[in-house]
Amino acid sequence: MATYSFAAAEPLIHRMLQLQEQTLGPDAPDVARSLNCLARLCTDLSRYEDAEKYLLRAWAIHERAFGKDAPETVTSVQEDLGLLYIDLKRYTDAEKHFRHLLAIEQKTDPESPRAARISSNLGTVLSHQSNYKESESIQRRALAITERNFGPDQPEVVVCLNRLASVLQDQGRDRDAEPLLRRAVEVSEKAYGPAHLEVAEALCILAFLYANHSYEADPAQPDSQAFANPEAAAEPLLLRAIDIMERSSGHPVFLSTSLIILGNIYLMSKRDDEAYGVIIRALDRQEQELGPNNTEILEQLKDLMGICVRL
Repeated sequence: MATYSFAAAEPLIHRMLQLQEQTLGPDAPDVARSLNCLARLCTDLSRYEDAEKYLLRAWAIHERAFGKDAPETVTSVQEDLGLLYIDLKRYTDAEKHFRHLLAIEQKTDPESPRAARISSNLGTVLSHQSNYKESESIQRRALAITERNFGPDQPEVVVCLNRLASVLQDQGRDRDAEPLLRRAVEVSEKAYGPAHLEVAEALCILAFLYANHSYEADPAQPDSQAFANPEAAAEPLLLRAIDIMERSSGHPVFLSTSLIILGNIYLMSKRDDEAYGVIIRALDRQEQELGPNNTEILEQLKDLMGICVRL
């Protein structure tokens, strides 16, 4: 949903919610669904306190309808509440919440897609808490369950591949993460075609792995060709991803980050003319997204100043 439509959407959802409460009663399942819609809208608008209020009320409706800790209470409402806690960096609350949901779901079907999704979210929380060993174990199990439910080459596995790769990167295991991210690119291309935004995202994540590795490479360990020259490996991936995103007008955060990293690669390679053009584009994107006076654009301004001095 585009930002400009939020103002129009919110009063419509409130109106629908009011009518549902009047005609169906305040504890009707449709009321809970409308509350969930309101919560997602508030989350998109960074109104987290409102989002939590709506989600807790929707959860209470489910518990009154089905009973506390009943399998029917494990819905997108409860999952969204855990994700909200992650957004708020309330990791202790998020961990407790996802462990609770997982315990309920595992009693019903420990191999369900929902069990895999909850497990993966729990693994993400544990990674934020630097509990990498348990996070990795949980992410591997989530990936295995997802593969059994959908198949190893289906787009549903991409999130699991990315999250497992992320926790491996957190442990400095870039070489173990690389094949997972390459597989995510291949699965996305097969599922969506070569010019889809999902493919662009997968390309970016793989490129970021190479770009970040360049600062932490261990010369004592043998590297693959890509890790031996990570900037050269990242550049074509970034160029392709940027082209897809600019043609599709999508993924503004990935686009800005990709332009910045590509500009840095050019700077490190002393390709100032190319760096200047890319950093100007990154600066323009950031000013649109953050405003012209945001401190996050300072680094790009410093880079541009340095290039101008050298040219």
